[in-house]
Amino acid sequence: MWKKKPFLLVLAAGVFALGTVTSYVLAFKLVAPAPGGPQLEFVGCAILDVGKGKAGETLEGTFEVKNVGSEDLTFQAQTSCNCSRLEPMEGSVEPGGRQQFRIAVRLREKGKDENVIILFTTNDSGQPKARFEVFAHCPTDLIVQPTRVDFGMIPIGTSASRTIRIQKGAVRLQSVTVAGTDAHLAAELKEAGLDSAALEVRLLPSAPGGLFTGTVRLRPGEDADEVVVPVSAQVCRPLLCSPASLLLPVGSEGAKEFNCLVWRLDGQPLAAAYRIEAPDWLRVEDSSPNLEPRRLIRLRVVAELGTTHRTTVRLHFPTFKDPIEVQVYRHEVFPHPEVSKEVKP
Repeated sequence: MWKKKPFLLVLAAGVFALGTVTSYVLAFKLVAPAPGGPQLEFVGCAILDVGKGKAGETLEGTFEVKNVGSEDLTFQAQTSCNCSRLEPMEGSVEPGGRQQFRIAVRLREKGKDENVIILFTTNDSGQPKARFEVFAHCPTDLIVQPTRVDFGMIPIGTSASRTIRIQKGAVRLQSVTVAGTDAHLAAELKEAGLDSAALEVRLLPSAPGGLFTGTVRLRPGEDADEVVVPVSAQVCRPLLCSPASLLLPVGSEGAKEFNCLVWRLDGQPLAAAYRIEAPDWLRVEDSSPNLEPRRLIRLRVVAELGTTHRTTVRLHFPTFKDPIEVQVYRHEVFPHPEVSKEVKP
């Protein structure tokens, strides 16, 4: 029994020592002096959210800083964006005092949030630079993905459709309507739910040949601006040829050989029988491999020496009304003038 007493004595001494140290620490904290010099501290956190608004509106908010030091705190402020206005920009705060700041943020663009950083330069030796952030939100009425529709190359006289997704922004999807479309376009809202919907955009067969551009206009609501979705397409002939023109030199010796490729835009097979219309001084031959179905025609154009400066090669297919044309030009070849290497002063 007496053998256990040394262990108990050591344990009791340790507890007494720990309690003594803890008492000294608490006593030091209670009597610790206030920090010397000025000291800046933000009231709350160093972030302010001034809310949501429309493009062009100005949102305002306030925040405070206090001087928890023992001397006057001087400050100068600088904002990161010319879309904001801060008051005051400089001043001083007495020990234990507070300073209120008013910040105004102008929303510049719909769908873009503003993040303004305010940098304070002070005489606080602990943090001579202090940072404060302000957020302002300008939500878009609708989120459209993708923001534009490009049909690419479309055969003339055919129709094509694309589907884009619409997500809820600042308005409800139930209030969204198709305000209108340009000519040769049609649009219809489908699969409208609480958070998303589908918009089917169709290019009509009446679209003219060439580069087509148009728009689909969506009206999110009575008080919201229209959302414009640009639409583009390259409406071209169903038969394509590359290159569509050949430039032949004049004065060269012997014949010159060139290759052209012909195919259908929709990827369907080409007719096995077709007629080539070309002048006598051009020899046009079909050098395509014997593959069935034939989806590509390779033409070898051999130009003999001649004096004609311009002509057209036409390919007539029985299933198409208009022939495909290849323009052939001849031009003079001029020698490069000799450049003198003598440098004049």
